[in-house]
Amino acid sequence: AMKSSDDIYILSPEVMPAGMERDGYTRFEKTLKHEIGHLYTKRLNSQIPSWLNEGISLYLAEQDVYKPMKHEEISIELLDKLEDTNTDPRIYQVGYNMAMELVKLGGKELLLEIAGTEEKIDRDIVLVELLPWLKK
Repeated sequence: AMKSSDDIYILSPEVMPAGMERDGYTRFEKTLKHEIGHLYTKRLNSQIPSWLNEGISLYLAEQDVYKPMKHEEISIELLDKLEDTNTDPRIYQVGYNMAMELVKLGGKELLLEIAGTEEKIDRDIVLVELLPWLKK
């Protein structure tokens, strides 16, 4: 599947390689859920940072393939670098780890509340308050 603005282009599941099954879902189904997650988060907040968009989409699609990161590996500075990019491969691991940290604290509700915060400065303040290990 490929996403372009509000469009999703989906390849037929027949072209997916065999043996891509994991946890009862095919890779095709998880990819579809992931891409729909992007549309959902963009509707929730058109200004959502790329790392949070990826994290929510990975979480909703149950794509838990990323290793946990140590707290000292994530900073506001790194989140800022990943804010508007989708070319840095770290965006997926950082986004997933941040999404999981927020879910551990307050469930999916907290994750979506943070996602809906449009002002970057407000989001940074809330993140630092919720995750005291997160440094600038």
